[in-house]
Amino acid sequence: MPFMGSFHAAQVIADLKYVGRLRRAIDWWNFAASGPGSLRGLNRVIGRATDAPWEEAEWLEALRLVRKIVAPGLYKAGLPKMQAQDTQNCLCEFDKYERIRLGEGKGRKFVPNRKPLP
Repeated sequence: MPFMGSFHAAQVIADLKYVGRLRRAIDWWNFAASGPGSLRGLNRVIGRATDAPWEEAEWLEALRLVRKIVAPGLYKAGLPKMQAQDTQNCLCEFDKYERIRLGEGKGRKFVPNRKPLP
């Protein structure tokens, strides 16, 4: 789509994959596209510099390895298997957490809408 890069397209797919025929897509469990946070997050998890570059195919292979490593722990905790897009999202959230913890950035403060309901 015009004006939509691979990361945003993957975010749309993350929602649409639960609808109709997409529920039976052959890559349903294994599809993910990297984003800035998941690139940094995966670097942090495997001990690389946070700004170390990735080729997309290399990143995806490393993401799949992370999924394989964490799967037994999820099973033992009674949690369901994670698909690749959920794992990508966890890496992004982990990067946000680490940036705040290490003083590398700031979080965003949630401000609720205080307008009364009609």
